[in-house]
Amino acid sequence: IVNRILAILTTPHGLLALLFLLASGVYFFVAPSRSAISIEVPNDQRGTNSVEISQDIRLVVVDNFGLPRRYVVELEVSPKLGKRIEQVMTKLRIEMLASGGWPEELGVPKVYLQEIDNQLVAILDFSFIDRVSVDVTREINLYQAIAETVLSNGVNRILLLKNGRPAETFLGHLSVPNKP
Repeated sequence: IVNRILAILTTPHGLLALLFLLASGVYFFVAPSRSAISIEVPNDQRGTNSVEISQDIRLVVVDNFGLPRRYVVELEVSPKLGKRIEQVMTKLRIEMLASGGWPEELGVPKVYLQEIDNQLVAILDFSFIDRVSVDVTREINLYQAIAETVLSNGVNRILLLKNGRPAETFLGHLSVPNKP
């Protein structure tokens, strides 16, 4: 019987079966158990400590040519995700104001979080006093920077409001998501 097993193991199929058994055995003993895996869902619950913490945040700054530049920046932020997203937006505005990518008259939006269809949605409410005048390219670049920055900091989707109402367009040209 031993000779028969050795004869089978010398064939390509036998070697493949042996490698498969060895790999599955290693995986079984080395891989973490399911109980050791934990998933942390960001939340904005009341009662969390409001002391700001130093954290790496992600910024996506889109230049005048439409090229996104991704940065990781250490920033003192709130542990509350909604407030943290507002602080990240403030940092993004400062970065893009320097390059002319963010209009001076456009402020940082208020951020509200809501879970919709098991996805964390950031609702960005921009307050406008006057119409913000930008060309189409600049509007697309600004929206891309805002969307990619927010989505890379713990949110699954974004919706836009203007003065608390659903926005059909971002700044007059670009259609944007405004309903769940």
